[in-house]
Amino acid sequence: MHSAKSRLPNTPAQACGSFTIKGACSWSGMSRSAIYREAAAGRLILRKLGRSTLVDAASLAELLNSLPRAELGRKAG
Repeated sequence: MHSAKSRLPNTPAQACGSFTIKGACSWSGMSRSAIYREAAAGRLILRKLGRSTLVDAASLAELLNSLPRAELGRKAG
C-alpha cells in the first residue's frame, strides 16, 4: 500500500478533490493554523464529512497561486 504522501498531487494543476488538514499541510507547506486562518478569512474552503474536516484542493491551489512571488537576492535599499 502506498503512503498518503506519495499520492498527493505534485502541482496545483493536478489538485482535485480534497485533502485532510494534515494532507493539505504536507502538500502546501502551510501550517495547520495558517490553513484555519485562511479559511476564516474566506480564502480557503473547508468541508465537513462526519467528524473530518476536508480542505477543498482547488481553493488551496488557487490560494497558493494568488500569493506573490518571492523576491530573492534583492537587498533592501
